Amino acid sequence: MQKNPIVLGILHLGRDPTACLIKDGKIVAMAEEERFLRIKHAEGYFPKFAIKFCLEKGNIRLEDVDCISIGWDANAYPQRMAIHFLKTWHQYPTKDKKTLEWEIKQLETFNPENYTKEIINQLIKCGYKKDEIPEIVFKPHHYCHALSAYLASGFKEASILIMDGHGEENATTLWHAKGNILTKIKEINIPHSLGWFYAAFTKFTGFEIYDGEGKTMGLAPYGKPNKKFRENIRQLLKINEDGYEIDPSYLFYGKRTIADEFSDKFADIFGEYRQNDKADIREHHKDAAYEAQQRLEEVGLHLAEILIRKTGCRNLCLAGGVGLNCKLNGYIYRSEFVDNIFIQPVSGDDGTVLGAGMAIYFENGLNTDGFKMNTVYFGPDYSNEEIEAELKNHGLNYNKLEEIEKITAKLLSEGKIVGWFQGRMEVGPRALGARSILADPRDAKMKDKLNAKVKFRESWRPFCPSILYEDISEYLEKPCFHPFMILTFNIKEGMRSKIPSVVHIDGTARPQTVRKEDNERYWKSLNEFKKLTGTPVVLNTSFNIKGEPIVCSPKDAIDCFLKTGIDVLAIGDFIVKK
Repeated sequence: MQKNPIVLGILHLGRDPTACLIKDGKIVAMAEEERFLRIKHAEGYFPKFAIKFCLEKGNIRLEDVDCISIGWDANAYPQRMAIHFLKTWHQYPTKDKKTLEWEIKQLETFNPENYTKEIINQLIKCGYKKDEIPEIVFKPHHYCHALSAYLASGFKEASILIMDGHGEENATTLWHAKGNILTKIKEINIPHSLGWFYAAFTKFTGFEIYDGEGKTMGLAPYGKPNKKFRENIRQLLKINEDGYEIDPSYLFYGKRTIADEFSDKFADIFGEYRQNDKADIREHHKDAAYEAQQRLEEVGLHLAEILIRKTGCRNLCLAGGVGLNCKLNGYIYRSEFVDNIFIQPVSGDDGTVLGAGMAIYFENGLNTDGFKMNTVYFGPDYSNEEIEAELKNHGLNYNKLEEIEKITAKLLSEGKIVGWFQGRMEVGPRALGARSILADPRDAKMKDKLNAKVKFRESWRPFCPSILYEDISEYLEKPCFHPFMILTFNIKEGMRSKIPSVVHIDGTARPQTVRKEDNERYWKSLNEFKKLTGTPVVLNTSFNIKGEPIVCSPKDAIDCFLKTGIDVLAIGDFIVKK
């Protein structure tokens, strides 16, 4: 293996197809296909445009790539998975037909030879020649999650907890990393999946699974303790000395005539389920979300405690889809077991493209210091010339101005809602000051205004703050540098009334800490807002509306601006007002 191989990590099955380019020991480019297609999650699509972007950003051709790395181990299928499913057939004879069909499909999907051929065929359809396509390698899914968190954290030693729906047979894995050694300590396999557990309650509360889990989390604080629900959830998801186990008769392995994600037994206990996100939310839906979130936090903390006691290392890394549950992350971080925490900001399956690419360096003993992540600005950027051409194409009146940060801060202080489009696009589910909608957090009515007139979503959905890093100790309990909006903090009581539109009902917030060296223009805008108002905080939400991906291009930003209640567009060096 050469000193600095060029690696293309890709994900193309299921939701969130993504590509990532690693070159010279650094993450050069990464983007989700949905951003280019303008189809949320882009399920079933090959990451054609994401790959094209990565290669162009790296100024290379596909034939220059040393290998394509995939974060699913096709070599686990069908033999190893067949053994696993045969074991579960004997353990859970109550499985219904739907479950058996799903398991058979899993065995068929990842035949290594067919899987490689499919990727090659897809690349040929994209216009690449067969002799240009490099070697294709497969890496275990949870291993990629673990590497993506550990190497991005910058820790020299870490305890690593991975929780998701599943990767191959793994649902939860515990790891210890030190230097260039990564050791799996424990695995908990399907059907004992925390991702499936939470997906069931997401479906029950009327949201789309593997998309609406954040809504379930946001709904949970509006519920109240429910003794019946709690007793049954503790039977569904049991804590034991070694971790936890799930009674799958509540979920996939029971009779299912109402929904695929939970059994009729589940529905008998928790009541009538909300069939879509337009139906009324009843008290039992809120209570079910509350109890499910409480149980997830109890189990997550238990796993973290087990892991840290085994490793003796109080630096904790988290990844996997469940790692996007920021309330769980905050609960673990505030515990007595954790000193330092890093949550991979791209914790879902799209983040495995990072780990799959990093694995090539890690396994060959190459320098991995360049993988430390302080930002997620790995997407496309656009010049002022490209932006101005699009503004003219839309026939808009605009001004090109210096000190766009000061102007934006003044507009925010006057109550204006600003679409902020600057620099390279973020990767991952959070907008972090590149493709953001900004507003004044001091206005208690701003949350309702944004939900109703800009985001077009549920009125109870919370918003998040961006805070100057220099001021976090004034606002946050147990403050730390955390720039990714994936960890909740308790807001100090005296500060909650000062920034009401970004504090959740339970007194927590999911902040982005902003440093000048990470995003100078965004930091300056916050600093100018602080000079005007005395508040080093702005409300920051993703630049999109419900059901659409975050904007990518100037055209996307302008289109979103024109069809929403956004007052001002700050795009490059240009200001556009309605």
